[in-house]
Amino acid sequence: MKTMLAVVATLLLGGSQGLHAQTVDACALLTRADVEAIAGRPMAEGAKPPMVPPASADVTVSMCSWTTPDGDDPIGVSVRVSKKGDSEPAYARQAAVDGGMKVEDVAGVGDVAFWTGIQLQVFRGKNVQLIVNIMGHSGAKEKAVLAARKALAKL
Repeated sequence: MKTMLAVVATLLLGGSQGLHAQTVDACALLTRADVEAIAGRPMAEGAKPPMVPPASADVTVSMCSWTTPDGDDPIGVSVRVSKKGDSEPAYARQAAVDGGMKVEDVAGVGDVAFWTGIQLQVFRGKNVQLIVNIMGHSGAKEKAVLAARKALAKL
């Protein structure tokens, strides 16, 4: 889990940006009921990890994760918003490949999206990057797409 959060933080801070540097609360993008419907089982209320410091005053990052009541099989959402308009799907894709992940394009969500086996990276415009992590769930890619669509509808 710590490794997954480190990868997410690196991707979010490293070059893929996310509206107009307004703060977006990742926990407000999906309700507990949304996450339970996607997971098909009870999930704990969303929790925020320690705040990731922004790369600059132009960038905000927010993360939230939901787990089963026993702490397993998390679903996580991270959103990066930048007023610099420097969203870089190619950078995030290359970082995933360099990290040994197989990258599969996903159509129908955001402007650009790809699946890495445990996370869905979604880019909308040049300002928003959304990452949905699904671990331990069957049909993870499809569930990540559902979560991303719900989250994007609130951005």
